[in-house]
Amino acid sequence: MTCLEIVCPCGIDVVSSVFDVLNQYQVSLEAIESNQAGYLYVTISKVEFSDLKQMLGALRCNEQIYDARTVDVVPSELGRRELQLLLNQISYPVILIDRNGLILQTNQAVSYVCRCLMGDLIGQPLGNWVKGFSITRWLGRDNGRPEIIEVYLGGRAYRAYVEPLVDNLSLSHLPSALMSFRSDSQFIPDLDLASIRDSFAPFGLIAHDPEYIRIIEQIKEIASLPRSVLIYGEVGTGKRFCAQLLNHFRGNSAGDMTVISGPIHDEALDEQLLDLAASRPEMVLVYQIESFTSEQILRIIAQMHFVAQAVYTSLLSPEELIARYGEVSFYSAFGQIIRLPPLRERPEDSVQLAQAWLNEYFISKGAQSPILNRSVQQFLKKCQWPGNISQLLQVLRDTIAHTGLRAWSTKDIRYANQHANADTAICGLLDKDYHQAMADFEKLLLSYYYPQFPSTRALAKKLGLSHTAVAKKLKEHKIT
Repeated sequence: MTCLEIVCPCGIDVVSSVFDVLNQYQVSLEAIESNQAGYLYVTISKVEFSDLKQMLGALRCNEQIYDARTVDVVPSELGRRELQLLLNQISYPVILIDRNGLILQTNQAVSYVCRCLMGDLIGQPLGNWVKGFSITRWLGRDNGRPEIIEVYLGGRAYRAYVEPLVDNLSLSHLPSALMSFRSDSQFIPDLDLASIRDSFAPFGLIAHDPEYIRIIEQIKEIASLPRSVLIYGEVGTGKRFCAQLLNHFRGNSAGDMTVISGPIHDEALDEQLLDLAASRPEMVLVYQIESFTSEQILRIIAQMHFVAQAVYTSLLSPEELIARYGEVSFYSAFGQIIRLPPLRERPEDSVQLAQAWLNEYFISKGAQSPILNRSVQQFLKKCQWPGNISQLLQVLRDTIAHTGLRAWSTKDIRYANQHANADTAICGLLDKDYHQAMADFEKLLLSYYYPQFPSTRALAKKLGLSHTAVAKKLKEHKIT
């Protein structure tokens, strides 16, 4: 293609003269546009240089044409390229469509989600890639109005924001609407967590709750400080994941973090501590500190001067650790303390995590994931989740096995602890008397493990109890 810029104050009055010159040299007209400043832009088929030189001379001989020259690109194409640069800066998918439902322009995020090149999308019907939206029905409602609808793009569930481009609605060759696709999940910006994999979030880092977002920012700040950290919270809240995240923020690879996990014999611990002194790793994770003896913990703390940063995780708070071990020196060992809130304290995240996990799971199976309707979302928010994220993911797996691919209702969710008490949590047991604490812990333990085993016999084997005893206790605590 060759682009010509013709300076003509008379504007479109010279179009017929331009056509005559093009016909004289047997050149095909591909496109033409003008602006208010007296410029006419003509796109023609490729032409030999000698013919082009003569053709420009013929155009300049016209008294109404001040000048004629070639240009690299016409203004509309230049504007399209500038728009493309802007679109590619947007992290979520964006599509521009005409009133016939054809895709005119997209950004790179769409190409990534649909697993194809952007060029393969242009000019294609929107319905080939987006399910759940009809341009005809949308234009029929008040000639197209801003809407938020639930759709599928590339097999993923999204909420699509459809915005009409009012000035273009009557012109089929210009974009009539802009569609932006957002998942319900709020991903923490500026974090590259592709290398971090954990049961906490195998599909990425997701946080909607402001308190949890603040914790992520706190971890990012701690990463630059050579201080030890205690991360505590209930089972399944993501303590190991946060340790990995801290290691990532420090610029380390997964191999730069050494893990010491208890319970462990004194001889084996001594060997690990000697290895630490020799290798001097960037970071050490002491996992579930309450599984070590008091003497072992003090020996571990004494050896941490060999590493740049030490991270301790626990189911117990610092006060509970001190009450258990009677060692006030633990406080000085924990330079920073982070409490991870359980899932019941951030109910919005239960929905975001569930939908994100479903999207990832069904895409891996080449199928569309079910969109969680409002009743299911409310149900998930009300669940107590004593096993937190680990339990949520297990419930989703069980529900998929039970329901298949159809739309879910609240009756489909395989949540076994509808009657679990919100107060039944590790951190609250020490405030109760012995008998109540033991009863609550028993209920918590059964509530956590029951959904993870296909039968009560398998559960009994895990807990080291008889099948009859487990069945009796499940009935006693109303766990079904």
